[in-house]
Formats: sequence, structure tokens, C-alpha cells
Amino acid sequence: MESGVAGDFSPGTGLPWVFLHGLASSRTGTKAERVRELGERLGHPVYRFDFRGHGESIGSLEDATLSQFCDDAVAVLEKSGPAVVIGSSLGGLIAAWTGARRPDLVRGLVLIAPALGIVPRLTSPGPIATAAPGPACSIDIGPQAIADALQFDERQLPESLTMPVMIAHGALDPTIPVAGSESLHAAILHAEKELWVAPDGDHSLHAHLDELLDRITRFVSSHCGG
Repeated sequence: MESGVAGDFSPGTGLPWVFLHGLASSRTGTKAERVRELGERLGHPVYRFDFRGHGESIGSLEDATLSQFCDDAVAVLEKSGPAVVIGSSLGGLIAAWTGARRPDLVRGLVLIAPALGIVPRLTSPGPIATAAPGPACSIDIGPQAIADALQFDERQLPESLTMPVMIAHGALDPTIPVAGSESLHAAILHAEKELWVAPDGDHSLHAHLDELLDRITRFVSSHCGG
């Protein structure tokens, strides 16, 4: 992985998968593990890593920026080659921006409860609550991260996502409202897009992981050529 960014790799012969975890999570979270197991079973190389300021990677989470997270994703994709990028929560938002900025490296996107609409929270004074498993906690975002977040205008995303896109979200998500995912799906200009809303799903979708993984399998096979 990129210097200072901790990660792991499972070999395979199919289209690579790259997993992006959520805020205050890591590459060894529940969804990351299940995605790795699925990819390995289907023969895909699977790349996972900890964003800077997370897990075993360098840096402070309070000072890390969305641009740096995108740089981390691009660095891994330059090693994996064009891949399906699977992102959860903040990782879903970073996956979308990575696809918009480097479509040459992204064959397909799977966005799981993507953190659309989080930029106003990042640019407001005071701490931001996390949705990571375990006791509730909040993070004080530094001035560098706040200034950087102002560069991310989500209105630019729909026309920039030219690859197949699958979005999954829980209807009862209390952290990131499902309306953002519904709006993004409706605004994407091409037809190779899917939206699945789990009727009683929360932000984690842990209770729906089996169905989510089945849908990812079908999406990748049908739309991403792998």
C-alpha cells in the first residue's frame, strides 16, 4: 500500500474489488470482512486499507481531509488497476468522488449508505458524531479538514458518475438520511444504476448483510464484467 497507509490484499484472478470503510471504522470492520470473504469466494482480488487517521495508518483523524481520503483511494487503485469500488458510509462518499475524479480506475461503484450531505456537518463548528460500532463518540474536525470540505459540491456527482452504480441504504437510517441516496440515484444520467432500500434497515445494514452481498454479486456480474 501507499507509504503510511496500512492495508491487506487477497489474491484472485477476476476483476479487483477495493473496499473503503466508514468514518472512525477500519478495514477489519464487519462489512469489510464479509466483502473480503465474498470476493475471495468468487475469485476476485480484494484490496482493503485504513484511511489515514484510522486503524493502523498514519495521521490524525481530526486533521485528515476528504481530499486526502480520495488520494488514499486513488493510490490503492493505481496498484490494483481498474476495480469495483465498494464503499460504506464515509467510504461510500469517497468512492463516489473517486469515481467522479478518476473514472479510468473505477469499473463500478457500490455505495452502501453513502454519507451524502455530510459536508455541511464537516464545515459547521463543533464535533461531528460517528456511526462506528461501539460506544457513541464524536470527533472535533480541524480547520484544515473544514476548509477542504468546502471544495466538495455534491451537485457535481451525478453527471460525473459514468460507470455502473449500485446504491444500498436503510430506510430507517438515523445517521445519513436515505433521501440523499434516492436523489443521487434519480439524478445519475445513465441507466446502469440500481437502488435498493432496505425497508427496516439502519445505517449499518448488518441485519441485511446476506441480501446486500447477494445484490453486490449480481450487480458486479451483470454490470461490471466480472
